[in-house]
Amino acid sequence: MRHYFSTQAELFSFSMSLVSERVTARITSLNYDRPMPDIARDALHQLVPLNEESRAEMEVWLAFVSKSLSEPSLHDHAQKVYGELRSAMLLVVRGLVEYGFASKKLDIEQEAERMHVFVDGIALHGLTYPDRMPPERMGQLLDEYLDMLCKKQD
Repeated sequence: MRHYFSTQAELFSFSMSLVSERVTARITSLNYDRPMPDIARDALHQLVPLNEESRAEMEVWLAFVSKSLSEPSLHDHAQKVYGELRSAMLLVVRGLVEYGFASKKLDIEQEAERMHVFVDGIALHGLTYPDRMPPERMGQLLDEYLDMLCKKQD
């Protein structure tokens, strides 16, 4: 490993970049020719550990985030990853509002932040307590959250 990465931080950064690319590729390959709630549901499901592949990615994410707290050279990359996730949440909420599935009175910024915290929490619980938060429960909670959000009509 030392042949490819001169520091542990470089390895963490590379690994997180690979995870980000894989998740982005899965989300961009979704079928977008269907109702926005279905697209939102499938996109959010890509961000939690529902299978072995996404579980491994979440393990990288958790290790990266933890390491970035004590490694200054990872701080900018951690901020970039956070910003990308935040932007994704904004797109989902904005899409639900613009296509009439969620209330036009909804504070999009606030709801995107709420969604981000909710998804991160489910992912963290699914990763650290898989017996208490199995994939089926994570999916169910995400679906219920989106259903609730889409019921908030004008």
